[in-house]
Amino acid sequence: MSFGSQSYADVVRDRVAHEQHEAHLAVVGDFDCSGEDIERDWVERPGCWSSVTRVLLTYC
Repeated sequence: MSFGSQSYADVVRDRVAHEQHEAHLAVVGDFDCSGEDIERDWVERPGCWSSVTRVLLTYC
């Protein structure tokens, strides 16, 4: 996941609006701090998620 353009965020919001099911966002990240802001951006701009789940990758 990365920062997307406003036009792409609009496309995501419009597609979700036409779905009959709830939209759930799964955020898969690593240890990069920028991921927190990317998550915030994808939650706020489309504003269409029923739930947001964060999954973090860790070292074994």
